[in-house]
Amino acid sequence: MRVLFLCLLAGLLALFTSVAGFSGPGATATAEAFESLGTRCAVCIGISDYKDPDLADLPFARNDARELAVTLRDYGGFDRVQVFTDDHDSKDPGYPSRKNILAGLDEIRSRLGRDALVLFFFSGHGVTDPGGRRFLLPADAMVQDIPSTAISLETVQQFLAAGEPGRGILFLDAARPEIRSKGPTLQGIYPDRYLRDRVSTVFYAAEEDAFSHDHEKAPYGVFGAALIAGIQGEADREVRGDNDGVVSIMELGVYVDEKLNEWSMESGKPQSPYIRIFDRRVATLALTRAGDSPDERVLAAVRIKPPDVPEDIPAPPQVEAPAQAERPEPAGPTSAPSPVARQPLPVERPEPADRVTLRAEPEKPESREIVIGEQAPGISDVEVEEPVASSEEPPPASRPAPASEADRKAMDFEFEEREREDRIVSSDDPAAAASLPDAAPKEVKPETTPPAAPPEPVSLRSRPEDLSEEGVRSLLLENDFYATCWTYNGDFCNPNGEFINSYRDNGDGTVTDDRTRLMWQKGGSPSVMDWPEAGTYVQKLNRERFAGYDDWRLPTVEELASLMERSWLNDDLFVAAVFSSAQKYCWSADTKGVERAWKSNFHLGFFLDFPISDLSAVRAVRSLR
Repeated sequence: MRVLFLCLLAGLLALFTSVAGFSGPGATATAEAFESLGTRCAVCIGISDYKDPDLADLPFARNDARELAVTLRDYGGFDRVQVFTDDHDSKDPGYPSRKNILAGLDEIRSRLGRDALVLFFFSGHGVTDPGGRRFLLPADAMVQDIPSTAISLETVQQFLAAGEPGRGILFLDAARPEIRSKGPTLQGIYPDRYLRDRVSTVFYAAEEDAFSHDHEKAPYGVFGAALIAGIQGEADREVRGDNDGVVSIMELGVYVDEKLNEWSMESGKPQSPYIRIFDRRVATLALTRAGDSPDERVLAAVRIKPPDVPEDIPAPPQVEAPAQAERPEPAGPTSAPSPVARQPLPVERPEPADRVTLRAEPEKPESREIVIGEQAPGISDVEVEEPVASSEEPPPASRPAPASEADRKAMDFEFEEREREDRIVSSDDPAAAASLPDAAPKEVKPETTPPAAPPEPVSLRSRPEDLSEEGVRSLLLENDFYATCWTYNGDFCNPNGEFINSYRDNGDGTVTDDRTRLMWQKGGSPSVMDWPEAGTYVQKLNRERFAGYDDWRLPTVEELASLMERSWLNDDLFVAAVFSSAQKYCWSADTKGVERAWKSNFHLGFFLDFPISDLSAVRAVRSLR
């Protein structure tokens, strides 16, 4: 998975150099270009010591926040960086209490212009409640009253939406292996759906079924150290950076993904980040300039092995960082930065054009500050959510020819997903295979609230129809079905849908939903097939009387939509864990004209019409008498 991820990013980076206009190595930016980037604001929160003794402490969280704050100010020209860390007195405005953080967000939001770039970083504990609501825990949060003492992630998303649409950046480290020191286990915050008009970019420290960890070499978190080192310039010089003097969001994503996977392989503790860029314009955004002297203490944490140094270029002498009381000293010796032997990308780069970058030596006007209640100077797989055509076309037998440009992009995306799955199954991608969740059943958490009354049964359409986009949108809204607002399904989505099911596992390879009076295959077809073959597959089920029945059929879009959940509940699928996670894309019986049919994408949470020659899985259904 990581190999495919990096190859895709390399191709995207080469594409964006042409589309967005990168400048070549050594190019400098004009003052006008720098000012065109608009206002830049950041909020950095790090909590190491929680007041509630039931919450585990995180020794390096505050270091991550303080170091990142200085890096954004010194390297990124951020006009205002608001810092909340728990090494302040509880009465200080910089103390990360719920009241102080909310007040800080409101104050910044009131001063933002519509052209603002807004960045939010949090290192601490996060919790997901049984209803799927996600909360960040401030220093004064109480486990027994999380809704009233924590900060919902929805509040953070609203804050990020206050600047220019599509320029809100979220860095989140809130999936720790141990949240509370005793009592029932709490679920951390993992990647979920995002509204594209609120957050343009998300960097999560860990994917679901993994955790974020601290370094043993230096006093930083693994995720925080990679972010800081990358922003200070390593992302531009190492891995697949273009060495042009600035760090773009895309370069940072590639760097963080590479460093966390290196650390995972070295330590034996799985930690793969979840990185998504929802707006392609942001991928080429110059986040910071690439500094000449990154902090060696941070580099000591992210470098598994020393970088390669070309023999004909001597390494520069070691640069001693000035003593600063606020910064902790590293646990072991470090080495001075050395020129890195850059690895060529597996794709050919187009000739670079002009690019908006940061000044080589940005001025620091007095208005730029780090706000922590008192001045504190001198404190010590990126995936673009927009399918891109693969550089190598598969054989015709592997993938049918698309009928339009939109079909080509969507089909390419699904084809790449299938390639990734094949590599995992065949163990061709060890890093991806290592990131798979354990097959052992998860710990059953005790019920905290009485079970709710079963919902009223509903009757869904079972006869196939020819549906337009408006027809799909109408049925989603009428039945309160959820569907993400993905690029390709445009307006026929429903991000507020919340249909409630009532599942029973029958123990014979079937699942009954008492809410809809439908019986489903627990799994489905073992392989993908075109739409006509899907009908043949269902006929075979009936001939063989699968689970004792001979009235199986392809589901309608309405019936498939009833399975769509609001978040990833089954590996990386928007479907309940009672079903198999092998069927990511499922054909429906509904068509759109004579050459297209509708299908569900449970991986990204939406519905789309495809040529009937495309390939997808089948999950058959039958109606209960």
